[in-house]
Amino acid sequence: MLNVGRLNKSYLTVSGEISVLKNINFKLDEGEWLTIIGRSGSGKTTLLQCLAGLIPADQDSHIQFEDKLIHEAKEKDLQSYRRNDLGFIYQDYKLFDQFNCELNVMLPLLPFEDKVKLKDKAHHLLQKVNLTERIEHYPSQLSGGEKQRVAIARALINDPKLLICDEPTGNLDQHSRDEVIQLLKELNRTGTSIILVTHDQDLMDIGQQTLELH
Repeated sequence: MLNVGRLNKSYLTVSGEISVLKNINFKLDEGEWLTIIGRSGSGKTTLLQCLAGLIPADQDSHIQFEDKLIHEAKEKDLQSYRRNDLGFIYQDYKLFDQFNCELNVMLPLLPFEDKVKLKDKAHHLLQKVNLTERIEHYPSQLSGGEKQRVAIARALINDPKLLICDEPTGNLDQHSRDEVIQLLKELNRTGTSIILVTHDQDLMDIGQQTLELH
């Protein structure tokens, strides 16, 4: 499903060039789970952003999702790729405070799909993450674990083939962390491919592959 080869990412600064990623190579099969670990500053988030086409990798890097060459795709095609194939879960949730749970979940597809069908789907997903009683609540009325479950529901609104998770348990207590991981495991069992970035040593053995960044 995902083929990454010779992936490099560097930045130019006033003090010179900084290499964040050097020669990253891996493959991910359909339905597989890849856990990426590494200390803070090792480039984990940068790697995910390159895979999602949010930032460009350096020249000669290779990122292929199915038949799509992400490393050379135009912005219009990258937007389509993210809308149709990817779900992205952030550590800091990235929910909109002015919208309730229902609308936060609907937002990614609101300009593109029928609002009534989208609303039904949002309700189904919030039920799936055990937030039926929180549909009308706003982020300020939710706990950290509840916010993360809303973020997971939002990431699933487009039925993604690949779910990218950037330290989704980093801000959670152990009980909430275990709930979120169990939910991700259930999604993986039903066929969703997962890339999970974490610094939590308890989670490093989940899945079929572990990639450690130094």
